[in-house]
Amino acid sequence: MYPDWPECAADLGPLPQCPGPKLGPFDFQGPQKIEFLGILGEGLHAIVFKVRILGQIYALKVSLNEFEQFRWIFDFNWLGFGEFINRENPEGISALYNYMEPFNAECRAFGRLQEAGCEELAVRCFGYVLLDEDHERAMMTQFDFDKWSFNGDIEESGYIDEEEQRLLYPGKNGRPPPFRCIVKAFGRSIDEDEGDVLRQGLARQLLRSVIKLQKLGIIEIDVAIRQS
Repeated sequence: MYPDWPECAADLGPLPQCPGPKLGPFDFQGPQKIEFLGILGEGLHAIVFKVRILGQIYALKVSLNEFEQFRWIFDFNWLGFGEFINRENPEGISALYNYMEPFNAECRAFGRLQEAGCEELAVRCFGYVLLDEDHERAMMTQFDFDKWSFNGDIEESGYIDEEEQRLLYPGKNGRPPPFRCIVKAFGRSIDEDEGDVLRQGLARQLLRSVIKLQKLGIIEIDVAIRQS
């Protein structure tokens, strides 16, 4: 269900693997090489790292949530119908995954902007990344949280009694799936702690952008000030 470990560049097709808009892979112009520089922030579904790739600074959004530890998000936290997840129905859960899982939803949104020629409505996106084992290990070592967990609930502190979410849907060789990431342009957001103010002109611009996004079929938009 989750994207499997690629054996070569040709395995990195657009995601998600279903009809509709898709996001292509990031072009490393060779082997994957990422330098982690720090954590920019975290939300319900992801942690954003400041990284350097090919000499350029990017924001790397990794599909995890962080409440004192990194967690692989439970399937019942997927958008819309997570509470109806039936793990005994792999075909049904795979269909839900392609459309409702947060990483796939974001891939579809950026894919829609790209196909419509409206990428200016959001921060620029450069593609997705499936983190290889070396970079996964580097990330886990560099950001030495007290405990890593592959279970996570967006409302609670996590469940340790559940079977690990990452292991529920292994790849063809039985390996847990790779971390899924999205590479975005690096920028500066409004920081209320630094005295920044969301001015009227910017607020109007954001409202116009939200209306355009909704006309493109992109809904469930996070308009928190940290996104400005």
